[in-house]
Amino acid sequence: MPNQSKIREKRFWDKWRRSGAIRSIRPWYDTEKLIDAAIISLSGLNQLIRARHSAWYERNERMSEFIIFGYFWLDSCGNCSKAHGYTPKIDMPKIPDVMSKNDFIAYIGKYSRRGKDTMLSFAMGSGIPSENVLCPYCGRSWEAHNSHDTVLIRSTEVYSLDNFIGKTLEEVKAVYAARTDATYFMQSDLLVRNDKNIDLSPKYPDTIKEWERGIVVNELGWLSGREGIDNAYVIQVGDEGFFNVWKYFHGKCHLKFVAASREFLGKDGHFKNLAGAAFADILIEKELKGAGVEIVKIDSAQSEVPFTLIGKLGSFKLVRAWTYWMVDCMMPLEVAEEIYADEIGAKFVRVAGHCGCPPPEEWAYPYADDLEKGPEELGLETATHGELAEIPNSGKIVVPRFVQSYHIDTMPGLKLFVETTKRHGLA
Repeated sequence: MPNQSKIREKRFWDKWRRSGAIRSIRPWYDTEKLIDAAIISLSGLNQLIRARHSAWYERNERMSEFIIFGYFWLDSCGNCSKAHGYTPKIDMPKIPDVMSKNDFIAYIGKYSRRGKDTMLSFAMGSGIPSENVLCPYCGRSWEAHNSHDTVLIRSTEVYSLDNFIGKTLEEVKAVYAARTDATYFMQSDLLVRNDKNIDLSPKYPDTIKEWERGIVVNELGWLSGREGIDNAYVIQVGDEGFFNVWKYFHGKCHLKFVAASREFLGKDGHFKNLAGAAFADILIEKELKGAGVEIVKIDSAQSEVPFTLIGKLGSFKLVRAWTYWMVDCMMPLEVAEEIYADEIGAKFVRVAGHCGCPPPEEWAYPYADDLEKGPEELGLETATHGELAEIPNSGKIVVPRFVQSYHIDTMPGLKLFVETTKRHGLA
């Protein structure tokens, strides 16, 4: 049975052509009424965005500005941006599908719960999938009206082109363009690679510049448009292709995908960057459970990591930052030294969050009362952090000392910290 959105889209274009709109002063992609008719389908929405992009970047044609679906901003220079943070459509569900920028601002001032002082932020790039792309998790596509509901995951991949030997690069691109699991595209500055293209001869054999010495012609064997590689290039034995791969998930599907994935850690067990990640709580729960830490629910944090879960280890508090765990604690120096004696602890359980990974004794201090008494007993009015640490190290005063904070970078480091803390009865 024919897709109804495709039928409606065909009727629109047939009507537009018959109407003589092609001869109007303003082109269809810059006319509110025709834009409204075009976006009845995802295909029409994508065609609109491409048309406006070409108008500016190919013909320097400045256009009117529109807000689409209360989510997307079409600017005057052919770009489409997506609402970030506060989303007008969520606040005002009845907002019209297409509005001029001025009408949109007036509408917000009248109907938004935030009133005339409403602050808006749009991030460059729409994240709108093409009409042939399917969500990798559920296998379903999108319609124009829910095209905002996407989580875009970008990666770069190198694929063998053995199956295309004798075919042109244009044919390779066509095959990958037809795939539905992601959007695949190549870039002219990095196209194909082959071991036979490796050339280790000096690129600047007669140079007198120090920085040019040791640079070779082609260390990795990549060829690009600069070497004359274009769509007519014929694939050879041993060729590999460089692809940008964009996968699109529905918002809820991405959360389920992350929850089901075992690959929740970054490279070499490092924690993933959770800045702005909608799925932050899912990974936080996995990491804390994996390390044996009690999980505590809190109100949404005002943080670059959008979490509502923290860790509790005895009296210690664990809070997730971008790529590491922050620990607020009073770790006895002797236990801190035991952690530091382990190779993992010395490198990935960073005392005071110090990137130089210093030994604990350089950042271990007494309780506040002892900290005040020490300098007084020695006749010091003030002391730096280093001096405060050095006073007990020198033996001038003998008091218990503690490391008061850590940054932990890896899962093995977190497990070491937790296991050592529990073994000493601190949790």
